[in-house]
Amino acid sequence: MRQLFFKIYLAVLLSLLIFAVASAVLWGEMRSQREDEYLGRQQEVAAQLIQNTLPSASSSVADQQMALERIAHDLNVNIAIDDAQGERIARVGGRLPPFQPNEPDEFLNRHGKNNRSAAPITRMRLSDGRVVTVRLLPPEDDGWTKGWAFAIGLLGLLLVVGLVAWPLSRRLTRRLEDLHHSVTQWGAGDLSVRAHVAGHDEVSMLAESFNQAAGRIEQLIQTNHLLLANASHELRTPLARMRMQLELLHIDEADEKQHKRKQAIVKEIDEFDQMIDSILLGSRLDAQERLAHVEAVDMLGLVAEECAHYDGVSVEGAVGTVQGDAHLLRRLVRNLVENALRHGRAPVQVHVAFKDSAMHLDVMDAGDGFAGVDTERIFEPFYRGQANSNSKGVGLGLSLVYKIVQHHGGSVAIMPAEQGGHVQVILPCVHAAKSMVA
Repeated sequence: MRQLFFKIYLAVLLSLLIFAVASAVLWGEMRSQREDEYLGRQQEVAAQLIQNTLPSASSSVADQQMALERIAHDLNVNIAIDDAQGERIARVGGRLPPFQPNEPDEFLNRHGKNNRSAAPITRMRLSDGRVVTVRLLPPEDDGWTKGWAFAIGLLGLLLVVGLVAWPLSRRLTRRLEDLHHSVTQWGAGDLSVRAHVAGHDEVSMLAESFNQAAGRIEQLIQTNHLLLANASHELRTPLARMRMQLELLHIDEADEKQHKRKQAIVKEIDEFDQMIDSILLGSRLDAQERLAHVEAVDMLGLVAEECAHYDGVSVEGAVGTVQGDAHLLRRLVRNLVENALRHGRAPVQVHVAFKDSAMHLDVMDAGDGFAGVDTERIFEPFYRGQANSNSKGVGLGLSLVYKIVQHHGGSVAIMPAEQGGHVQVILPCVHAAKSMVA
């Protein structure tokens, strides 16, 4: 958002700068035209005065030189006088072009400029044949003074506009930054966040629209979670009744076929009950922002206890503690191990390590890895992937792992492996001790 602020601010300054440059160029052209007209009129007046002031051609060169010096001083001009043959008689001031005898008469008695920086000159022929060349000079430093004054004025205007544009542009972009921050927080999962509404412009309208949409979506999600939790809770009652009725059902234990059928039904009921439990736990985690119960948990001991219920699972690592909910952490380990056994192959290796003030929990199996699975979606609820579409499970195990890890301020990721699957969980730790094998 800082880029937008500077773009707006620089656009204002650049627009002002272009305006200032264009104004300066236009002012210069107009000033040049006015000076030309002014100097031309003064030149004509000066020529008439000079013609009436100069001594006669019979006067000595010294007298004519003195007369030119007096005229140059009084009128602020460069002046020279040539005879009819083009010989310079006298001159005062800067160099002036000499008169050429064959010079056409149309070049006489007029003013003009040799270049843009030179003052206009006037050449006139006196009645006695002499030719006077005059260049009327502008007041010293008058143009520079006005130019500097104009430049300083433009710089002052640019500074004032810059000082005024800074808070205005910053106020606009700060509101956009606040809106961006709110949207980012909301997208990260904080559905309660709302944008601050200030003013009555398009930005405030956008903030109001976002708040309305966020409120509506939050309400829909809460309603969905409540519906899901209530439905899952209500399903447990008929499941319990089914299990009880099945236990009370009298079957011939000697009939192996009936016995296997009963055991299959019990297993299906247990899996259904586990799915409902996962849904309820996921809904509860979605509804709460922080852990309800936090304690120091010995992760290596917890992992060893959970893995002792499974065959083909080995545990090794270091002793250390993690601040968290022991019940949820047990569920995390259980889901990771069961996922490795269900979708991979034994042996499953579980490793606990502590480094960089964090606990690293690695679960590795000897299966085919995560081929055919979109690792970007693997932690989504009910996602199973093509490779696991025919396997048992409903795709809630890793999604619960993800939610539990998020509530503990950690991270979970699918790690690259040469063979088998590898899932790594990183949680902030409190204390780490020596390594040992469980």
